[in-house]
Amino acid sequence: TKVGNNNASKSLMVFDKAVDRKILNEVFTSSTCGPCTAGNINYNNVIAGKTKHSTIKYQVYWPGTGDPYCTQEVRDRTSFYGINSVPRMEVDGGWDGNAGSFSTGLYDDFQAKPAFVEITGSVSLTWKNTITLDVTLNPLLDNASNNLKLHAAIVEGVTYANKKSNGEKEFESVMKKMMTGSVGQVLTPLKKDTKVTKKIAYTFNGGYRLPLDGSAAQHINHLSENSVETWDDLAVVVFVQDAT
Repeated sequence: TKVGNNNASKSLMVFDKAVDRKILNEVFTSSTCGPCTAGNINYNNVIAGKTKHSTIKYQVYWPGTGDPYCTQEVRDRTSFYGINSVPRMEVDGGWDGNAGSFSTGLYDDFQAKPAFVEITGSVSLTWKNTITLDVTLNPLLDNASNNLKLHAAIVEGVTYANKKSNGEKEFESVMKKMMTGSVGQVLTPLKKDTKVTKKIAYTFNGGYRLPLDGSAAQHINHLSENSVETWDDLAVVVFVQDAT
């Protein structure tokens, strides 16, 4: 009898400190998508009472006429993940499942992983609808990747005007603008305990317009208009992502 090689190998990460993870839930959905209603209801039930997460909802341009609040940046994020069905959900850039199948167990599993970049900051809304973000990244481990991107997404807490055909009457955490653009702001490799500080500002231009649908021709032109329903209901979600 021939005996095989019994050697095994495993990669270990050694660290002396970490921070509590706040998971990033990116939900792709649409007010013209029937299953998205159940997906959003399930998602809201899972996160109810929980605080260890941030949510970004991307309203997509299909099925049918699509969601009026779709933008080119939504299309870019959809392409980045290769998404072709909704409801779809990425948790910390992965999982890639139906929001209707998200569960408390999955939430807890992702949140239990240690995090190695501490993100702190503040945001303000000033004269002429300018959002200003001050953010500090505190790396707790070296990260030698040359593909790190800083993202900052402005989301509106609840919107109503984009309701269409799926029975939903309100929509939460709707992405209105990526302050750093859809590809993010390039970060140099992170060095342990070497803080990175950034000041990012974005000004919403023009007045409100409700697009007719999610088609490219109807997308908001951020140079001259916006789709913000309520100015006192905005937040900024900040995250660091390796683009590969």
